[in-house]
Amino acid sequence: FDEDYPGAVREIIEGADVNRFYVVPPFGRLRSQPDEVQDALDEKYARSGDLATVTLLSVLEALSEEGVAAVTLPAPFFHGQRARHERAKSLHLGHPELILEPRSHPFGDARPEILVRTIFYSGAPVDEETPVTKFFSVSEAGDRDREEVVRDFEQLLRQGGGETTYGFVRRDQLNPDDTWSYESYSPERQRELEEIKELGNVQPLGELFEVKAGRPLHQETREKVRESPDEGDISLLEARHIRSDGTLSYEDTRLAVNREEMGESDQVWLQPDDICIRQIGGWSAERIFAGRVEPQMTPLIASNNVLVLRPREKTTEEDTDLVLQYLRSES
Repeated sequence: FDEDYPGAVREIIEGADVNRFYVVPPFGRLRSQPDEVQDALDEKYARSGDLATVTLLSVLEALSEEGVAAVTLPAPFFHGQRARHERAKSLHLGHPELILEPRSHPFGDARPEILVRTIFYSGAPVDEETPVTKFFSVSEAGDRDREEVVRDFEQLLRQGGGETTYGFVRRDQLNPDDTWSYESYSPERQRELEEIKELGNVQPLGELFEVKAGRPLHQETREKVRESPDEGDISLLEARHIRSDGTLSYEDTRLAVNREEMGESDQVWLQPDDICIRQIGGWSAERIFAGRVEPQMTPLIASNNVLVLRPREKTTEEDTDLVLQYLRSES
């Protein structure tokens, strides 16, 4: 890599004799790059986290007002909370005209964990009150008529509003705090939400629960626990103790710590009615393992592989029951 990677990207864009670009940036975390590359990324880019996002911002900085750049990016740019600052920056540099979202793994079985989307930016932010962004997504089904898909895409490009079979037009500025995905903005989802609202109030989960992530034990404490596993009086609830039937096998925990040693630690001390969820990794999980903390289970500490939903003061028992049943339901 050039030591001034952003500058090298801008130079390519500014020096080109065209104003239409398709960019497939390098994928990789900034912290894994050579020191000279990291040093060149001053505070302006340091929060971006990965080279793909740095590339996008560098392209937009150099793109002319008449230019258009299509950039294929990792999916976290479109939905990750850490990327919301970069999404906001991109809106100050250009306007997202179109987002193409594959419903499959583009790299197949070789790298199933990598999901990407391609976003088209025009070179100038829009000033109009109702800017237009188009979304298009087709599933991997083999029986799709390619000509039909192409016709549908061409129809979407001509439309200034409404829907097509595989796409829709959103007439509003994208919010950097939102998820920029087909599913999140689709009119079909909005219709489903309106139907749900007829049954009662719709509230974000964050208004009902405080979300806490369990923390690992400090190394010194963990070593003491391993040396004397039976001397502790506070059990450590780990993911494996959240059973498929929703019960918490808190009495089977292998690790326990002494209350005196914990002091004013930053551990997540579980409370009655907390909902504990296994932190799930990978793409194969078909269901969520979740259980509720009962009064007789405490004192209890959540391990770093346990996610905790703690009911807020206004949350009713019925709310907690409903969320727990939903989490336990099959996907």
